[in-house]
Amino acid sequence: MAKLKMIRTIEEGLKYKGSARLQLLLLVFSSVILTWLIYSPIAKFHANDPYPSIVSLTPQRIINFGGSPTFVRVGMYIRDFPKFDVVGGQFIADITVWFRFDPRLVSLERIGKFSFERATVIHKSQALTRIEGTKLVAQYNMRVDFNTQLNYRNFPLDDHRLNFTLTHYFLSPSDIIFKSSRSSLVINSEIKTSGWKYIDKGVKTGNLENKVDPQDPRKDVYHPRIVFSLDYARVGVRHILTIIVPLLLIFFLSFFALSINPFGERSTNIMSISIASITAVIAHRFVIERMSPAEGYFMLSDHLFLFLLFACCITFVVNIFGTKILRIYKNMITIILHVFIVSIFLYFFLPLF
Repeated sequence: MAKLKMIRTIEEGLKYKGSARLQLLLLVFSSVILTWLIYSPIAKFHANDPYPSIVSLTPQRIINFGGSPTFVRVGMYIRDFPKFDVVGGQFIADITVWFRFDPRLVSLERIGKFSFERATVIHKSQALTRIEGTKLVAQYNMRVDFNTQLNYRNFPLDDHRLNFTLTHYFLSPSDIIFKSSRSSLVINSEIKTSGWKYIDKGVKTGNLENKVDPQDPRKDVYHPRIVFSLDYARVGVRHILTIIVPLLLIFFLSFFALSINPFGERSTNIMSISIASITAVIAHRFVIERMSPAEGYFMLSDHLFLFLLFACCITFVVNIFGTKILRIYKNMITIILHVFIVSIFLYFFLPLF
């Protein structure tokens, strides 16, 4: 009987050597696809941050408001970012805002009552003025604390568009119309933003629409508004190496437990690897939490964590019944789980292309 048991163990061991080769092939196959899926979003800019509400009014609509509006040219120069916290959505900016207008049609005092949305003005200088022909140019040097609304659903592969919204609540479209262009938004080339790279900028003018009475559009109130946008892309692979790669390594390690012969000398390692894999994924969750934005919705890192934890739990359940499940079925389960994880990555990463 002992001899027959030894022969059976040797035969099973030879079979599981084939399982190990299958694991290696699947590992190479999955790694190539996952590496491509992770790298491609890094090489492209993709931001889905909410854009401030801004509406354009037709000339006839403006005439209906009454009055004779004058055009006011607006620009902004960003000197520095003393605080640039994308994860927390907090930015302190040293800026210069300037207005070019006809002082005969609108007073300097009224122009200076502008404000920024979701921001606290730390410092605002008196208007520095100069004459350009018949126009008056007024400059305001400011330090502003912005609490920008960002979308982190693609964290840690997220890029962002920072929107700085200037609204004038003390004037209406019957008083002034804001005008600006990309050239009117200038950013200091010497600004350093660790971990982020400046990509592009944008400017959009229009009006803020306040619906005082949703049942009566005639009571809608409008205020001139301008949005200055800055595009920043995440640079480096620190977050990827810290969040995604360890999860994948634990995932592949747990799968190798399926290729160990449950009748061999190393059969006791099977459950140890399975339990250690689940423990490692759960422990890594604390690392993810410390690096992630404090948001109530699910981010990409949360989805990957849950699905990889689910895959590790499946391998744990399979290994519990390892002696009762044929090798061929274990191989089928391994293939299915690899396909499942690759499909999950395709589902979440392809929209980032």
